Amino acid sequence: MSNTVKSDAQWQKENDARTLAEAERIKSDPTRMKGAASAAKKMVTEQQKEVKHLEKIAKPAARSTKKK
Repeated sequence: MSNTVKSDAQWQKENDARTLAEAERIKSDPTRMKGAASAAKKMVTEQQKEVKHLEKIAKPAARSTKKK
């Protein structure tokens, strides 16, 4: 089992290295950076809409204060 854990840990390290290398390629390409920034702005807008919907659900419903 420890070999599997080491393999998973090694895979994660290698995957992180690939991810960081790809990020560097994107950062050095002005067209890709512009596209990524544009996509990020759109993603923020979409996430903000989702948050508004979730906030409506998360707020407790107003309870009636009628006295019996």
